[in-house]
Amino acid sequence: MTRKIKAGAAALTTVLATGGALVVGATPAGAAVACKSNSKEFPTDWYNADVTVKLCVRSENGGHFADAYVTWNEAGSNKFDRFTVEVRLERNDADIAVDTCSMTASINSLYQGDDFCGRGSFASGSGGWTADGKVIYNINNDGKGDFVWSLTGSPAIN
Repeated sequence: MTRKIKAGAAALTTVLATGGALVVGATPAGAAVACKSNSKEFPTDWYNADVTVKLCVRSENGGHFADAYVTWNEAGSNKFDRFTVEVRLERNDADIAVDTCSMTASINSLYQGDDFCGRGSFASGSGGWTADGKVIYNINNDGKGDFVWSLTGSPAIN
Protein backbone atom coordinates (compact mmCIF):
# COMPACT_ATOMS: atom_id res chain seq x y z
CA MET A 1 0.00 0.00 0.00
CA THR A 2 1.38 3.39 -0.94
CA ARG A 3 0.83 6.39 1.32
CA LYS A 4 1.56 10.05 0.71
CA ILE A 5 3.04 12.37 3.33
CA LYS A 6 0.23 14.24 5.05
CA ALA A 7 0.20 17.67 6.69
CA GLY A 8 0.42 15.93 10.10
CA ALA A 9 4.01 15.05 9.29
CA ALA A 10 4.94 18.73 9.15
CA ALA A 11 6.77 18.46 12.48
CA LEU A 12 9.30 16.23 10.75
CA THR A 13 9.83 18.50 7.74
CA THR A 14 12.64 20.49 9.32
CA VAL A 15 14.33 17.38 10.67
CA LEU A 16 14.09 15.57 7.33
CA ALA A 17 15.39 18.51 5.34
CA THR A 18 18.71 18.45 7.15
CA GLY A 19 19.64 14.92 5.99
CA GLY A 20 22.00 12.39 7.55
CA ALA A 21 21.72 10.88 10.99
CA LEU A 22 20.45 13.07 13.73
CA VAL A 23 18.57 12.98 17.00
CA VAL A 24 16.16 15.68 18.07
CA GLY A 25 14.77 15.67 21.59
CA ALA A 26 12.90 18.97 21.75
CA THR A 27 10.18 18.51 19.15
CA PRO A 28 6.49 19.31 19.86
CA ALA A 29 4.76 17.55 22.75
CA GLY A 30 8.06 16.21 24.11
CA ALA A 31 8.56 14.02 21.04
CA ALA A 32 11.92 12.53 20.07
CA VAL A 33 13.05 11.84 16.49
CA ALA A 34 16.10 10.11 15.00
CA CYS A 35 16.77 9.66 11.26
CA LYS A 36 19.28 8.00 8.94
CA SER A 37 19.51 8.52 5.16
CA ASN A 38 20.40 5.76 2.69
CA SER A 39 21.13 6.56 -0.98
CA LYS A 40 21.65 4.34 -4.01
CA GLU A 41 22.06 4.77 -7.75
CA PHE A 42 20.31 2.06 -9.79
CA PRO A 43 21.67 1.11 -13.25
CA THR A 44 18.49 1.71 -15.25
CA ASP A 45 17.81 2.54 -18.91
CA TRP A 46 18.74 6.03 -20.12
CA TYR A 47 19.69 7.74 -16.86
CA ASN A 48 20.47 5.83 -13.69
CA ALA A 49 17.70 6.26 -11.12
CA ASP A 50 18.86 7.90 -7.87
CA VAL A 51 16.91 6.98 -4.73
CA THR A 52 17.21 8.11 -1.11
CA VAL A 53 15.36 6.39 1.73
CA LYS A 54 15.33 8.23 5.03
CA LEU A 55 14.39 6.01 7.97
CA CYS A 56 13.06 7.87 11.00
CA VAL A 57 11.88 6.68 14.39
CA ARG A 58 9.66 8.99 16.46
CA SER A 59 8.27 8.82 19.94
CA GLU A 60 5.33 11.08 20.70
CA ASN A 61 2.13 11.02 22.75
CA GLY A 62 3.02 7.63 24.22
CA GLY A 63 3.44 5.95 20.83
CA HIS A 64 6.45 4.92 18.78
CA PHE A 65 6.57 5.21 14.99
CA ALA A 66 8.92 4.13 12.20
CA ASP A 67 8.71 5.98 8.88
CA ALA A 68 10.44 5.69 5.52
CA TYR A 69 10.56 8.84 3.38
CA VAL A 70 11.56 7.95 -0.17
CA THR A 71 12.74 10.49 -2.73
CA TRP A 72 13.98 9.83 -6.24
CA ASN A 73 15.38 11.53 -9.31
CA GLU A 74 15.89 10.34 -12.91
CA ALA A 75 13.27 7.62 -12.51
CA GLY A 76 9.90 7.35 -14.29
CA SER A 77 9.54 5.60 -17.67
CA ASN A 78 8.74 2.22 -16.03
CA LYS A 79 12.31 1.63 -14.88
CA PHE A 80 11.31 -0.92 -12.21
CA ASP A 81 9.27 -4.12 -12.31
CA ARG A 82 9.15 -3.91 -8.52
CA PHE A 83 10.08 -1.32 -5.91
CA THR A 84 8.83 -2.26 -2.46
CA VAL A 85 9.86 -0.59 0.81
CA GLU A 86 9.67 -2.38 4.16
CA VAL A 87 9.99 -0.26 7.28
CA ARG A 88 10.24 -1.85 10.72
CA LEU A 89 9.72 -0.37 14.15
CA GLU A 90 12.20 -2.12 16.42
CA ARG A 91 12.98 -2.07 20.12
CA ASN A 92 16.42 -3.37 21.06
CA ASP A 93 16.63 -4.99 17.57
CA ALA A 94 13.38 -6.94 18.04
CA ASP A 95 10.64 -6.30 15.46
CA ILE A 96 7.61 -4.61 17.03
CA ALA A 97 5.69 -3.58 13.88
CA VAL A 98 6.28 -3.82 10.12
CA ASP A 99 4.79 -1.95 7.17
CA THR A 100 5.42 -2.87 3.53
CA CYS A 101 4.58 -0.41 0.76
CA SER A 102 4.75 -0.89 -2.99
CA MET A 103 6.11 2.26 -4.59
CA THR A 104 6.44 0.75 -8.06
CA ALA A 105 3.63 2.81 -9.62
CA SER A 106 4.86 6.06 -8.05
CA ILE A 107 8.52 5.68 -8.99
CA ASN A 108 7.66 4.46 -12.49
CA SER A 109 5.33 7.37 -13.25
CA LEU A 110 7.41 10.34 -12.06
CA TYR A 111 10.90 11.40 -13.15
CA GLN A 112 11.35 13.03 -9.74
CA GLY A 113 9.18 12.50 -6.69
CA ASP A 114 8.66 11.29 -3.16
CA ASP A 115 6.53 8.84 -1.20
CA PHE A 116 6.02 7.69 2.38
CA CYS A 117 5.73 4.38 4.23
CA GLY A 118 5.26 4.17 8.01
CA ARG A 119 4.24 2.03 10.94
CA GLY A 120 3.32 2.91 14.50
CA SER A 121 2.86 1.06 17.74
CA PHE A 122 1.60 2.17 21.11
CA ALA A 123 3.79 -0.36 22.92
CA SER A 124 5.06 0.85 26.25
CA GLY A 125 8.66 1.05 27.36
CA SER A 126 11.48 3.51 27.04
CA GLY A 127 14.81 3.11 25.33
CA GLY A 128 16.10 1.19 22.36
CA TRP A 129 13.53 2.31 19.74
CA THR A 130 14.83 2.34 16.14
CA ALA A 131 13.58 2.34 12.54
CA ASP A 132 15.05 -0.21 10.15
CA GLY A 133 14.13 -1.49 6.74
CA LYS A 134 14.92 -2.76 3.28
CA VAL A 135 13.98 -2.22 -0.34
CA ILE A 136 13.11 -5.10 -2.66
CA TYR A 137 13.62 -4.00 -6.25
CA ASN A 138 13.64 -5.46 -9.73
CA ILE A 139 15.07 -3.36 -12.56
CA ASN A 140 12.94 -3.52 -15.70
CA ASN A 141 14.37 -5.48 -18.64
CA ASP A 142 17.60 -6.60 -16.97
CA GLY A 143 16.51 -10.26 -16.63
CA LYS A 144 18.08 -10.58 -13.16
CA GLY A 145 14.98 -10.74 -10.93
CA ASP A 146 14.57 -9.25 -7.44
CA PHE A 147 17.35 -7.79 -5.30
CA VAL A 148 17.33 -6.63 -1.68
CA TRP A 149 18.85 -3.33 -0.58
CA SER A 150 19.35 -3.57 3.20
CA LEU A 151 19.07 -0.11 4.72
CA THR A 152 21.08 1.27 7.63
CA GLY A 153 18.69 1.86 10.51
CA SER A 154 18.15 5.01 12.50
CA PRO A 155 19.91 5.85 15.75
CA ALA A 156 18.02 4.78 18.88
CA ILE A 157 15.70 6.99 20.90
CA ASN A 158 14.05 6.56 24.32
